[in-house]
Amino acid sequence: MEGAKLTIFYFTIILFVMLLIFGCNGSSSDRAENKIILWYKPTIDTTWYWQLQGTLIDVNAKLFDIDLFDTPKEKITELKAQGKKIICYFNAGAYEDWREDSYEFKESEIGNPLDKWEGERWLDIRSENVRTIMTERLNLAKEKGCDGVEPDNIDDYTNDTGFSITYEDQIAYNIFLSNEAHKRGLAIGLKSI
Repeated sequence: MEGAKLTIFYFTIILFVMLLIFGCNGSSSDRAENKIILWYKPTIDTTWYWQLQGTLIDVNAKLFDIDLFDTPKEKITELKAQGKKIICYFNAGAYEDWREDSYEFKESEIGNPLDKWEGERWLDIRSENVRTIMTERLNLAKEKGCDGVEPDNIDDYTNDTGFSITYEDQIAYNIFLSNEAHKRGLAIGLKSI
């Protein structure tokens, strides 16, 4: 059984690295309304800085990974004017009770608490409403000027969520997020596998 879990783990890593690099259609473009949409792809030597809380400090990095909700659009515009690329973090697999859109989730979609993360509970990623909310978060990332997104907690199937999330459910959800990000010209990376 342990070998099967490792095989699934490695398959997931390979699949999502390929999605990040090539997208779901095997190219770095996506057709939407008869136009080609390209998304940002960092190179192996891209320097990056990751800060999700507090006032951003001035660092010499090409890419900033920052919180989608807590970072004002003006700050993103300022960083981009300096030539920075912006990746916007949001929680795609868990509910956070302090987020401005938290009221949009249905109680039936909110599951068990996450260990060590107060105010966070797993989401039923099979829900169409959850997908609608995540689509709105991607719209917000696009509107704020983010170059890409970092969806967190997209490993529901490996956790005690309170739902019967399967590996196949997780793959379908992660591909959904990837496709929706790419439709908006946003890069997307994999985290929390």
